[in-house]
Amino acid sequence: MSDRHILAFARGDLPAQWLPERGALRMGSTELAEQLAQRSPVWLPRAAAEEDPSHKQPIPYVLVRHGTRLACYRRQGTEQRLHGLRSVGIGGHVEVEDAANSLLDTLLSAARRELLEELLDLTACPPVRVLGLINEDLTPVGRVHLGIAMMVEIDTQRPPRGGPELLDLDWLPPSVARQCPLEYWSQLALDLLGADKAA
Repeated sequence: MSDRHILAFARGDLPAQWLPERGALRMGSTELAEQLAQRSPVWLPRAAAEEDPSHKQPIPYVLVRHGTRLACYRRQGTEQRLHGLRSVGIGGHVEVEDAANSLLDTLLSAARRELLEELLDLTACPPVRVLGLINEDLTPVGRVHLGIAMMVEIDTQRPPRGGPELLDLDWLPPSVARQCPLEYWSQLALDLLGADKAA
């Protein structure tokens, strides 16, 4: 694993409602920006952070939608703990190169970078919308990460070509995606998406 530095928050610096054992919290970009302005992030070596549940690494987790369907793929990446599960979220760690004027802009910068890296047909990143937060402390990977759920809309009938970590990428309605063996975060992100539509 690379020893690049990635963004993290001390668990005690985060509001308790952000950290349910397993749950999602609907939140728009304005509220998230205000909340993030009150936090004190740190840059930690990734290898150390992955084994340190006293810190949470924020991960932009972007749903890609076309009409009523979402991009869904089978994981094959550096995170061995998620191999084989299907996912509706694309994202990764926030790195030093993503740093911007505010914490929200830093997260959005990381989201755009990940989308352009992982979706090979994407030449420009569409607007990114914040959906809310997702957290689970039931698994080793969940205990050290905090999901920032986001969404982009792309206008292409054909599923985008995914990079080597995104296998069997296809458009699926959320109801069909829910029947797949999904990672926890995807289940929670779909809950947020449903709440967003109902609002």
